[in-house]
Amino acid sequence: MAKDHITLWLPHPEAVATHSTNIPADTQDRVKSVTLHAWAKSTRASYRAGLLVFHIFCDPSNIPDYDRAPASSDLIAHFISSLVGYYSDQTTQGYVLK
Repeated sequence: MAKDHITLWLPHPEAVATHSTNIPADTQDRVKSVTLHAWAKSTRASYRAGLLVFHIFCDPSNIPDYDRAPASSDLIAHFISSLVGYYSDQTTQGYVLK
């Protein structure tokens, strides 16, 4: 379900492997949980929507999962430019500036 994207989505394993950490998995899970619950519901909703829109943008362009996170500045610029004219300035800023 769309509302679960921000909590369920994980970067591609290849991207995780290139940005590995020595922080134990349970600690990483705790940080994620605390961070998610620190945001207001409206902020989490905006993040979820932005992540969904980003994936909707990437899918038809066949952007591989491992290129989505971390995303290159070129990919982010392409994503932002695709939003302009389709979404209000406020919505676009909400998707990319949070």
